Amino acid sequence: ALVEGYQAHLFSWYASMSIWKTQTPWPSLRGFLYDWWLEPTGAFYGVQAAASDRVHAQLDRGDWGVRVVNKDVAAALPASSVTAEWFGLDGKRVATETMRAPLVAASSSRAADGAVHWPAALSREAVGFLRLTLRASPTPHAAQEVTPLEGGEGEPAASWYWLTPGAAPDYTQLGAARRAQRARLSLRVRSCWRADGHVRAAAELWVPESSGLVLYPQLALSLLREGELPASWQEGDRAVVLLPGRKPSARIVVARVGARAGGVVSVVARSWNAPQVEARCVCVEGGAEV
Repeated sequence: ALVEGYQAHLFSWYASMSIWKTQTPWPSLRGFLYDWWLEPTGAFYGVQAAASDRVHAQLDRGDWGVRVVNKDVAAALPASSVTAEWFGLDGKRVATETMRAPLVAASSSRAADGAVHWPAALSREAVGFLRLTLRASPTPHAAQEVTPLEGGEGEPAASWYWLTPGAAPDYTQLGAARRAQRARLSLRVRSCWRADGHVRAAAELWVPESSGLVLYPQLALSLLREGELPASWQEGDRAVVLLPGRKPSARIVVARVGARAGGVVSVVARSWNAPQVEARCVCVEGGAEV
């Protein structure tokens, strides 16, 4: 929300942003993008999701209006549309809204023609998951058939939010989901290689159709002798919510190993509301992704 608030006035009030205190020296609930092991935290991936795309559809938390941001320094973003989809914790889509987005000049942002509304299919005590997808078609009825616009690194310009309908946010349902751990996450390791003092593993994550959605999936690397490697990070798909029955999320997890040898490596997948899963692979010296 902090980064998207800045982007709402991008290049009109200011043209840059500096995040102070990226790491706090003591345990804290806020104020850092990575922990004392140099492991990126949820704040890092939240800032990345909000700020790294070339074009971005975002939610105004005050009135639930939608704004389209174009950070390209030269090219305008033609008239487009934003599709708003609501999901419950079970991963089922319960409502869809589509609104027009006007042409957005380079290095600027504009409001879309509309706002999102709490879906009637979700109770007032529920947590709703909202996905905003920016699409190339300015026609709402045709928008469902149009490929999403690309943000950064070839990723669709989609944004996720988890919201409650009241003025005072109530995320009790998320706490219950974390304790229950009923969602299921599947993991497949495609390859693993060591080069330039780093171990990399290419993996795919997906959620079975029988599961609910999975929130905040993350990968880590572990060596049989040394244990889990600190300061790992992810490349590839940046989705913070995985829906059941969809195509796998392709990611590469990276960790620095220094002079340590390769051998058998474990890739560990964790999330907010699903049990941890693990898969092993043989790490190839000087190899590459296949």
